Amino acid sequence: MMGALAMGAGALSRPNGNHLEQARLQLGREPRSLPGMRLARRPASLFEYVCWCFILRYCHPCPHIKAPVAI
Repeated sequence: MMGALAMGAGALSRPNGNHLEQARLQLGREPRSLPGMRLARRPASLFEYVCWCFILRYCHPCPHIKAPVAI
């Protein structure tokens, strides 16, 4: 539906006419199970956490959808 507002990824946007095919493909996908996260180590302080303190599990992303991008 052209001109309709869509909310996704924390941004408010209007679907562009050249991305309708990609939007339909995205909406037609079957939902997958949510990934999980586990702590690899528990630092003494909240400020000592770094990216390798976390392990992402059960992450099965959908294939990339190609679309033109304006630069």
